[in-house]
Amino acid sequence: MSIENWKKIYYNVPVETLARKEVGDAFNQDIIEHSLIKWMGLAPDILEAYEIFVDGTGNLVDRDGTTFNINCGTCSLCYFYAGELGKECPDCPIYKIRGCRCDTVSSTYSEYKYTYINESPFSSWRIRHNPESMIKLLKDALQREKVYKFEEPYHILKNKLKELEAKYAVLENKYSSTLDKLIKIEQLINGG
Repeated sequence: MSIENWKKIYYNVPVETLARKEVGDAFNQDIIEHSLIKWMGLAPDILEAYEIFVDGTGNLVDRDGTTFNINCGTCSLCYFYAGELGKECPDCPIYKIRGCRCDTVSSTYSEYKYTYINESPFSSWRIRHNPESMIKLLKDALQREKVYKFEEPYHILKNKLKELEAKYAVLENKYSSTLDKLIKIEQLINGG
């Protein structure tokens, strides 16, 4: 067993080769699933089965000395959403849930079941080699994305209805004003 064998299951498509889809497709879902599969493959029993060890910085090493970095370079979300290194990434599905990056401590997102206080989900992996908080976070992001995709047509229709109601109100106001003018003209004609 080796990292190459592990990658065939848990990282079979490098992030650089993921095709970016147009907005409205299942793009976010695809990249969240890509990341989730990688993190699920970091479970201790899976790594042990592949004879892969985790070094002091959270990167993978197999018996042959082959390494695989667990960082923004191998994260599909970082690849598509991260700006410059160290900058915020507000369009990332994880950021949308937490209000900050996965490597930043958050006091708003309830993740303490999986991490220590003052520890981010990513640092939980780097420090303790525990993928659970990243897995939970990615599952939450995937669920949010699925709900959003389901609700999106509803919101589009609701906004369209508001637009139509606004146009109707303008027309009604115009019509009412025109009708008032016609009534006044008729009254003038009829001597009233």
